[in-house]
Amino acid sequence: MLEKKIAIGLSLALALFVLSSCQQASSDIPQAKEQQVVAANVQKVSLDVQGMTCSGCEHIVESALKKIDGVASVKANYEAGTTEVRFDAKKAHADQFVKTIGDIGFSAKAADLN
Repeated sequence: MLEKKIAIGLSLALALFVLSSCQQASSDIPQAKEQQVVAANVQKVSLDVQGMTCSGCEHIVESALKKIDGVASVKANYEAGTTEVRFDAKKAHADQFVKTIGDIGFSAKAADLN
């Protein structure tokens, strides 16, 4: 009886380990997405963003923009009121970024497109 309880306990522990490993691996998916952007199509846009007041706001803006197909990287700075987005110009456009930022409660305009 004790051996059966030990075997069940070990099985549960192994199952939890496997599940936590799967969750950790799935968090690496956005990094793989970043690598899929073709270097020849990469552009960078600087956006002026109004309404960001803390690092939490930066995270909200960055997370929303990273969901757009073709976005390679995003760096928001609430103190400067700016956000830089590197993206595949064949998949995304600066107007999408402005609209997305507006949809989450901030306002933005493209300041510089390279």
